[in-house]
Amino acid sequence: MNFIQVKDSLAVYMEVNDDQAIRIRNDRNYWHDLDFVTLCGQEQGQHCVIVLLICKNGIKEIRQGLRRLQKKYKTVSFWNREHKQYFYRRRRSDNVQSNT
Repeated sequence: MNFIQVKDSLAVYMEVNDDQAIRIRNDRNYWHDLDFVTLCGQEQGQHCVIVLLICKNGIKEIRQGLRRLQKKYKTVSFWNREHKQYFYRRRRSDNVQSNT
């Protein structure tokens, strides 16, 4: 697990490989599999999955840090709070993709 902090905002994320990123995208309950999450937490992959986002003063504050992640990883992704919608952004694209 890694984290990035900007002022009063914090993003905790995992680096995952291609196969793990696909499973996370397709299985909204991936976090129930502790062995899988532990393995992902130890991985050094090309994809970034945000697992916790704390924004005391709104999302604008942490966007600067998230932009740095977008330059480093193939994709930056996260599930919404209810785990009903998945969002990801590719490195070379400015469009946010959604997979419901």
